[in-house]
Amino acid sequence: MRNFLKPCILAGALTLVNGTSAFADGKLDIIHWWTSGGELAGIQLLRDKIEAQGIEWFDAASAGGAGTNARTLFRTRVQAGDPPAVMQALGTEVNEWAETGILGDLTDLAAEEGWYDLVPKPLHPFMNVDGKTVAVPAVWSQINWVWGNKAIFDKYDVATPQTWDDLVAAAKVFKDAGITPIAHGGQPWQDTAIFDGILVSFDDPEFYRKVAFEQDLETLQGPMFHEAMERLRWYSQQLDKSSPGREWTQAQAMVLNGEAAMSWMGDWAKGWRVTQGQEPGVDFICFPTPGSNDMFVWLADFFFFPKIEGEANNAAQKAFASAVMEKNFQHDFSLIKSGLPVRTDVDNAGWDDCTRDSISRAKRAEARGGLVASLGFAHSARSDVQGVFRDTLSDFVNTPDMSVDEGIEILIDGLDSL
Repeated sequence: MRNFLKPCILAGALTLVNGTSAFADGKLDIIHWWTSGGELAGIQLLRDKIEAQGIEWFDAASAGGAGTNARTLFRTRVQAGDPPAVMQALGTEVNEWAETGILGDLTDLAAEEGWYDLVPKPLHPFMNVDGKTVAVPAVWSQINWVWGNKAIFDKYDVATPQTWDDLVAAAKVFKDAGITPIAHGGQPWQDTAIFDGILVSFDDPEFYRKVAFEQDLETLQGPMFHEAMERLRWYSQQLDKSSPGREWTQAQAMVLNGEAAMSWMGDWAKGWRVTQGQEPGVDFICFPTPGSNDMFVWLADFFFFPKIEGEANNAAQKAFASAVMEKNFQHDFSLIKSGLPVRTDVDNAGWDDCTRDSISRAKRAEARGGLVASLGFAHSARSDVQGVFRDTLSDFVNTPDMSVDEGIEILIDGLDSL
């Protein structure tokens, strides 16, 4: 099978001195998709920080689809010759847009502030493209999380599942009690995100890399990938009939309200729960995808900065990037939104047990090669590859009579067509 990481090209000044910023003019219109729960609170924290510098913030938030609608808006504006000043992005989206030549250069700012000495190395390839810094990371997140309703687990005396067999047994207990075992938002991006967790449930870094990074034909046709698809089919059978099209926050609410026992989602789900007044260890439990042990699937949210006119606006873009990287902001933002700070020197004061576990797990995973970039969010492979997985896996989840062999064949054919 050919290498699917080949390029896929898509058709005033502020200064910081000892952490104190001078006021700057300039206007920024920002496209992002952080519109609920801790994400919304986090972006508001950033907005307050930017506006305090005298910069006008024009919010172009576009909810839904893990950024799908925001990407459509961005592409439309670029094609119209009216790009925004700031765009949120995931993984290889940064690289693909950088290859079009429309992004500004933050290299000098990154050098001045020492970004590459502070940011974890796995994020560097998405910041620096062809020797130029084109994006700033805002937060990085663990994806392979499961969130459980503590009262339900306690009532039925179900221990936190450690293995896949434990998970199957727990789900049976809940289903027999008339409780939906797993609440799921049946949207393509969520279906694909779930598969990240399933891939690492085998606790095999090499298997994950063969699938997510290389799309190795022998592996895709092999027994372990067949079992991964069997696990995805099992997962789909634990859902309620109303899951297709459901927003991720609605799925989390089902667990909160006791309609379902657990849900799979990245660590931003914890931020949403906290905004609903819940406490980890009191109202909900957190645990990695059963079987994944010291595997850690991550994604990172970035902001990049298209080339725009006006010195004041260009300075405002740099002020935005600098504000995102500021140490105190990173600390506060990670607490509000949930997720891990993108600076390695941030104090861990205030972090809860879920975040502490995530940080510890990331270190253990890195030591064994199990710190792996997400396939579902286009970090391990470019967006065209991710798109084939997304479409195939979503169809598989929502087509109960599609066999595993048929699903694998459709996936391979889709990859071959790229």
